[in-house]
Amino acid sequence: MDILDRIDLLRIERGWSKSELLRRVGLPNNAIAEWAKGRNRSYLKHLSKIAKVLGTSVEFLRGETDDPSPPTIEALAEEVGEDIVFLARKMNSLAPDKRELLLKMLDAAFEAIEAEG
Repeated sequence: MDILDRIDLLRIERGWSKSELLRRVGLPNNAIAEWAKGRNRSYLKHLSKIAKVLGTSVEFLRGETDDPSPPTIEALAEEVGEDIVFLARKMNSLAPDKRELLLKMLDAAFEAIEAEG
């Protein structure tokens, strides 16, 4: 089962159309069709967001595990460190609109860092 199969499996389990999944992830309606046709693999840069929306892990989508359960914060802490856990807890204390703003800012910062190489 490849990444797209796993995305479809979870999407169908949730009773979502392809359009609904794409809306929740914030991608254009034709994205899955383009991915399925092999025209682009842009889903790879969106795996983290897709996993979050589907309530699973990136590792499950990549086929690195057969357990679709999302990672626990403790498991993430072991992998990325206590600083991330501290930030996650602080973020959870924010109002939803403030949390969304912070996430957008972090996403933009990461994109800028990745663009620098």
